[in-house]
Amino acid sequence: MNWLDILILVTLVFSVIGGLMTGIVRGACNLAGLIIVSATLDVASVIVSEATLGLLGLSAQNPQTSLGKMIVEAFGYISLNWTQVLFPSLVLALFVLALSFVGDGLQEYVEHS
Repeated sequence: MNWLDILILVTLVFSVIGGLMTGIVRGACNLAGLIIVSATLDVASVIVSEATLGLLGLSAQNPQTSLGKMIVEAFGYISLNWTQVLFPSLVLALFVLALSFVGDGLQEYVEHS
């Protein structure tokens, strides 16, 4: 069995599983809103977790960057330029808040349609 046969088999299995899952979600309209809100909150949770790991120094290494790493590196210069801490913190907070609003809006759209 070569890699092409394995790829075809995996694609077939995922299409069957995906077909079953979409049928279940379509059949249970009340769950669609909950699934959307749960997914958007999970994405927001992952973003906050990554920023927390960046604050602890366990996230991206140099030359890559993350919001948590930007905040931690700016703490050394907070007396000189406090905006270096403020703006990455605001971006993080506003991004998580925006994801929450998107999830709520999608839930309202799914429930009313």
